[in-house]
Amino acid sequence: MENIGVPLKRSTPVLIEWRNHYSVGNAELDQHHKVIFSIINEILVMLEKGADSSALESILAHLADYANWHFRREEELMEQRQCPGLDTHKRAHAHFVKDLEAFRFQNLTPKGLKPNDLLRYLKRWWLDHICKVDRKYRSCVGEASPAGDFER
Repeated sequence: MENIGVPLKRSTPVLIEWRNHYSVGNAELDQHHKVIFSIINEILVMLEKGADSSALESILAHLADYANWHFRREEELMEQRQCPGLDTHKRAHAHFVKDLEAFRFQNLTPKGLKPNDLLRYLKRWWLDHICKVDRKYRSCVGEASPAGDFER
């Protein structure tokens, strides 16, 4: 998993690819989103290679950890800048965490994970969340916002 977060080579299958119009106006948050896309693409590669459930659990745990870290950072920034709708945003994040946990549990059951369901969910949720939810806060979290830079 050393390559997680590193852009995938063009010959690698891609489920979700970063586009500039996904930008939320904050370079750090955009970078987080790019890393999440990379992890999702790595999940696709693993599923196509027939990875076993322990390998899938490892990368799903990595996605959960990274997403939780990203959510905390994003919520901190929104709180610092007093963005409206923070509670609704937090609920959306919590919903994703709960859904990902369900996929992780499903992966450990005898029936196993339904790869297409997982990939469809990850792609839809992240694109919808970034484009329809996060981008609403562009004027608040963008780098031209008055509260200064957002640091790790």
